[in-house]
Amino acid sequence: MRLATKESPQTYSFKGVPAFYSLSALIPDEDEESPHAYLRFVFDEDEGAGECWEEREVENPLAWQTEQEFIERFERAAHDSP
Repeated sequence: MRLATKESPQTYSFKGVPAFYSLSALIPDEDEESPHAYLRFVFDEDEGAGECWEEREVENPLAWQTEQEFIERFERAAHDSP
């Protein structure tokens, strides 16, 4: 949900509907000793501007797919569809 401002009304995000924010890939947080500390950048699609860096704890980062794995899966699905 986005609260109302002078420029925009209050809005909501629903399952299956694109959110207002884009999130970058997770990168390791070099300022933290924990191997589970990662950062991601939040971009506000409505405003067309970057919002902030967020820290996230990732229990098992090796379980996440890489960008290359995502691209290969996407291309394979596009190739297999009629």
